[in-house]
Amino acid sequence: MDTKLLENETIISLKEYLPKLDKGIRTCIELLRENNEIEGIRYLELIVEGLNWSIESITLTMNSGLHAIKIDNIEFIKDMIASMENKDYGLLADLLEYEAMPLIQEWQANLKSN
Repeated sequence: MDTKLLENETIISLKEYLPKLDKGIRTCIELLRENNEIEGIRYLELIVEGLNWSIESITLTMNSGLHAIKIDNIEFIKDMIASMENKDYGLLADLLEYEAMPLIQEWQANLKSN
């Protein structure tokens, strides 16, 4: 498959996937804040996979003009892991709301402008 075609298909997939990731983050936050940690952690596993896929996809498509999308501001993921290990689900919900969601929304805005 041609590299440009692969990049374009990846961009299309990102545009379709990021709103779903945003919705999943919102659901996870709600579950964690309602003290439904078991279900919240299930969502969190999918969120981490989704963030990983998104970062890999953005990296793959850097040559397509996605250089405006920042992937170097993901240090909060380490804090998410620590909050999970400490079972601090309130902090985890805050990190999702104030770090992950704005990042996903920034990525979506940048993709719309491409």
